[in-house]
Amino acid sequence: MVGRSNFPARVLRPFVSHQGIQGTFEITFDAGLKFHSIRLAQEDR
Repeated sequence: MVGRSNFPARVLRPFVSHQGIQGTFEITFDAGLKFHSIRLAQEDR
């Protein structure tokens, strides 16, 4: 499926600091391109 994803910016809140957002993330979406989950990528843990 090609199209735009639905990504709520509030899911990044736990990762935001005064320096901005840093890190590598794994973000998954469902078949309808709606946000499903986010986590830090393995190399950033």
